[in-house]
Amino acid sequence: MKKHHTEALENLEHARGSEANVLKSREAYRPLAVRAAVIYRTSMLMARINSMYQWSLLQFLPVFESSVRQSDSINPSRTTINILLDQLTTTACITYNKGLFAVDKAIFALATLLEIEDSAGNVGPGEREYLVAPISDTTAKAFPKPTGPPPTKRKVFEWMSDEQWQNLQVLAHHCSWFTDVFDRINKDSAEVKWRHLCECDSPESTTLPDVLDQRVTKIQHLMIIRAIRPSRFINAAQKFASDWISKKIVSDNSIDLSSIIKSVSPRCPILMLYKEEAENAKFLINEMAYKRQQDVLSLYVGKSGTMELHQCQMIVNKAIQTGQWVHLHAVHNCPDILLNLFVSINAAKVMNSNFRLWLSCEPVDNFPAAVLQSCLKVCTDSPRPTNGQSAFLKDGMIRSLSWITSDVLNAGSRADWLPLLHNLCLIFNLFQLRGKLAPNGWNYTWTAAELWESFGAAVQEFSDEKSGTSASSPVPSNPQGGKAVSWTALRYILGEVIYGAQVSDPIDKQVINAMLDHFITPAACKRDYEVPKTKWKLPSYCFQPTRSNQISQIVSQIENNPPPESCEACLMNSSSETLPQGEKYFFNQLAQIYDVDAKEGEVEMAGPLSTPVRGSANSATIKSRDRSPLTLKSAKDIDLIETANILLQKLPKGWHKDYVGERLKKLGGLVPFTYFMNNEMLKMQSVLDEIRGTLVAIKTCSEQPTIHSEKVISVAHDLLYQKVPRYWQMVAGSLTPNPTNTLSWIGDIVQRCSHLERALQSRERVPCLWISVFFNPEGLLGSVMHEAVQTFDGTAFEEFTFLTEITNRDKDHIAIQFQQFNNHSIRESPHEGMFVYGISLYGASWERTINEMQDIAPKSKFTQLPVIHVTAGPSQTDRTHCLYQCPVYATRDMENKPLFSLDIFNENVHYSKWALRGLCCTLR
Repeated sequence: MKKHHTEALENLEHARGSEANVLKSREAYRPLAVRAAVIYRTSMLMARINSMYQWSLLQFLPVFESSVRQSDSINPSRTTINILLDQLTTTACITYNKGLFAVDKAIFALATLLEIEDSAGNVGPGEREYLVAPISDTTAKAFPKPTGPPPTKRKVFEWMSDEQWQNLQVLAHHCSWFTDVFDRINKDSAEVKWRHLCECDSPESTTLPDVLDQRVTKIQHLMIIRAIRPSRFINAAQKFASDWISKKIVSDNSIDLSSIIKSVSPRCPILMLYKEEAENAKFLINEMAYKRQQDVLSLYVGKSGTMELHQCQMIVNKAIQTGQWVHLHAVHNCPDILLNLFVSINAAKVMNSNFRLWLSCEPVDNFPAAVLQSCLKVCTDSPRPTNGQSAFLKDGMIRSLSWITSDVLNAGSRADWLPLLHNLCLIFNLFQLRGKLAPNGWNYTWTAAELWESFGAAVQEFSDEKSGTSASSPVPSNPQGGKAVSWTALRYILGEVIYGAQVSDPIDKQVINAMLDHFITPAACKRDYEVPKTKWKLPSYCFQPTRSNQISQIVSQIENNPPPESCEACLMNSSSETLPQGEKYFFNQLAQIYDVDAKEGEVEMAGPLSTPVRGSANSATIKSRDRSPLTLKSAKDIDLIETANILLQKLPKGWHKDYVGERLKKLGGLVPFTYFMNNEMLKMQSVLDEIRGTLVAIKTCSEQPTIHSEKVISVAHDLLYQKVPRYWQMVAGSLTPNPTNTLSWIGDIVQRCSHLERALQSRERVPCLWISVFFNPEGLLGSVMHEAVQTFDGTAFEEFTFLTEITNRDKDHIAIQFQQFNNHSIRESPHEGMFVYGISLYGASWERTINEMQDIAPKSKFTQLPVIHVTAGPSQTDRTHCLYQCPVYATRDMENKPLFSLDIFNENVHYSKWALRGLCCTLR
């Protein structure tokens, strides 16, 4: 008995030791469980911006369990756990990332980074909210209460915008780690480092001033970039997520259906999501079925309800037994039938292992949650160049190359066949990238269908039967054998039939054809070819003998050495405007995820952002918008009243109607130009009256508080917030300049009134007109056209057009040399047409000494053209190839048609060069 008792005690002690070891080992896995919970929480947050992004716990657990099973150690080391953490994060993020649209992948990357850092205690109060909206009520409340007063330092750098300075002020006010840095921002040559950070191309890769890199966390680093470079914040978020989590979290756009099929059971449907390219899902499924020799039953789902359900159930029940694939296309038309189909699938006792159910649909709000949480989701849309996306060209090339099937790959055996297929993929993505980079880029949407058609056109033109080659002879001994290959015919089909089918703008067609002339040529399919100004060459595997895995090898080379995502790759000049900007969607979606109110809130700053004019709107302290400033009785009311008085003193008085009528009679009476001037004077007078009326209302509100209209309250708010009133800008129209402050905006109105007054005197006194002054420049050009038609005495003609000449004269000589004889001054009005100035040239520079156009300097913005002589006459059909007709738009957004075309002639320079540069002119 004693022996048994002793053995029992020993066994109990051993069990206790084993239990302690098990508990110790379990605790070692706790970081893995925490990381899994963090990633799953991130997926739940993403469902707030799109209900199609739902991910159930049952879908996530297999990913977590597979990562845990990879450990073969009972007492795992810290190194082992770190490896498991990386594997879990990468696997889970890639799996979830495949079901996201390209525009939301950067949001998921940043949200994942924030949640992981937050779980490690590296995200302080208010830091997450600051990344979303630096100035908002939510951000101000999330930060701990400041211990000291707000910073009183005025803006010390002229090159820094008010928004950047204000963001830094908020950061210094609420974050102690930045307060001292902000105090030293203009000392010890710190200005050079801050300016470099504000103006460099990649601030996310630039060292922070004051050795901040060694003292701040990852999130605080992002906060600094958010404050001074919001246009590069998405790039920074993607880079940091790629470096700290996984590269594939932001750049994995491949669709490997083979691995997807292996990863799911026959009872798990595969949901293919799309927004624009509905045919991609069908192509992917049919291509995979062809490789596996699998039958596919496809059915388009309509909106007939019961009939659709009966038809789908018949097909699914049959396929379950026979092992066929079923593809239900456009199930968003009738999503309710899916619940019944799932019941049938789950109720099946015997199911063929080859059976798969494929669903393709657009995102809809009423899609059954039970279906979403049971499917594996894959987004099939091609990558699009979204705002801030830093790797579109690489992602697009990887996806485009995946569309090359084995039949297409083996259709040709010429030495330039595979390089041609590569260039077809490259031109498809460059067309989309150019539309994003160029301010005057096109808004055309090309899908994978155009890429497949381009493959088909190339196969038809370059197939072995046509080119006289055979599979046994990869490089033909006689390249001219058989029917000659026509590169011109291929470019014509691509430019006019495939990509040019939806293009109506002749300038855009010139660009398309010029890019095709550059990339779809024998020279561009050679090993030593380089994309101009980038030194990027085609992957070397393009020039190897054709093999089954050659596409994957090319993809691997592109991943390691992607094409440069720059203006030069699109054959454009790099300038300060040809960069993707604008993150409104990104920040709005982040605000929705984290419940942050992105509206401007109460941010008290003692002192103006810059040195203001006394009483101007720039001296107003920023306050909450919840209360109208017209109801306050404080120093801000006094500032508003003083501002109104100053602006009223500067505002022109305008003209009396009788005075305008008398001057117009002296100009010539009932002629088109006088009609035009009358309308311009009336429009300007109405603008002056509206501005004066709102300012007077603001002045009188303190003495006689009354209920004012919304427009008066809006103007008062904007003046208080140091902004040009939006109501004034709306009244003045789109031809008003981009305002920096209210005084400069009013100053522009004063200049316009002065020019209108001088133009009202006589055409002889103002021989050169400032075309940007007028509200309706089309009317001014119309008077030129009317005069030309009336005085035309030639033979029959088809139509009239504007004829222009860029002179070597300068409008600045008008005032001082008006009466002098000088070949470089405007002495008198032209006998035909008129002289105009105020036109800006984008995409090139104008060399006045030789009166010729040249390439613009890197990062330059625009060039002011000299005086232009505008006339009208019959259209000329025999235009030379050295003459480029540059479109002239009213404003930089270029939403409407061009006002007219500017004739630019450069000897021995083909017009396609300037079309590729995106050359255009604007009045503003």
